[in-house]
Amino acid sequence: MQRQSTMSRLRSTHRSVYTKLSLPSFTTVVASLNILSAPDGWQRRCWDLLIVVLVLVLCVTIPFEINVGFFYPDKSYKVWLYVMDAIFWLDMPVNMFGAFYEGTELVTDPHEIMEHYLWGNPFTENKGWFWIDLTGNIPWEYIFINSLGSGARKSTKLFKLLKLPKLLRIGKLMKYMGQYVTFAMFIQVS
Repeated sequence: MQRQSTMSRLRSTHRSVYTKLSLPSFTTVVASLNILSAPDGWQRRCWDLLIVVLVLVLCVTIPFEINVGFFYPDKSYKVWLYVMDAIFWLDMPVNMFGAFYEGTELVTDPHEIMEHYLWGNPFTENKGWFWIDLTGNIPWEYIFINSLGSGARKSTKLFKLLKLPKLLRIGKLMKYMGQYVTFAMFIQVS
């Protein structure tokens, strides 16, 4: 009898410890990050910095891959490219659902945020980046190489040119530099 009560106490203790140590939900974790609700928070600034660094890496690697004929990447380089592509795919929802500043006003309305990301001219109005991101994220070279079969793979130089849409992300450098130059000017004036 005593052993049974000890076992039941252990089970109840285990349950209470388990309920106290349960993992938070995904929405709780995302809400605590403030990456979507605070465009001037440190998490969003770090994310933007990561994207800028990856765009700069692409500015070096893509022309190198296209122009150097004897470059045969090893497996670790290909894994690095897949990781970069995954981060760029993750950047799309961050931009689609993340708050932004329109002048000095913080825009948090989901419909306005989506409209800002989906429609407009990214180079003149600094909105409408969705189509640039989508075009840059689609792996055109893999789609066309796999659809043509092994006989057409001999002209790989032409297929390497299909990586050029990834360089459309250079416009993001203009976007981020515009944001931070405005921010720096605001600090100087204050």
